[in-house]
Amino acid sequence: MAKRRGLLHTIRRFVYKKRMRNHHIIPVSDKRFVEMMFYRDMGYKLDLENPRTFNEKLQWLKIYNHRPEYTAMVDKAAAKEYVASIIGPEHIIPTLGLWDRFEDIDFSQIPEKFVL
Repeated sequence: MAKRRGLLHTIRRFVYKKRMRNHHIIPVSDKRFVEMMFYRDMGYKLDLENPRTFNEKLQWLKIYNHRPEYTAMVDKAAAKEYVASIIGPEHIIPTLGLWDRFEDIDFSQIPEKFVL
């Protein structure tokens, strides 16, 4: 079975690269990484066997709940398509454009009032 690389893997790489200034990444499992970050941020040990608090339940979901539609839900453009497929495109606010860089935006094509 192929190793699953998802959101936690991306977060782990980002956090360690940021903290270690591009030094070697410490190889730990997703579960261990979440436990370490939870203890660091919350000040108490994470109980994944019997999660009681909202924060513990969120951590449990991060580790054990890997539904494929979550990938679409975290991408703003893909999330709009996903929601449109469920409730219909007439309920979705139109997208004016998708850009990778600020310099690519043609402000002459955008209305006077918009959300960016």
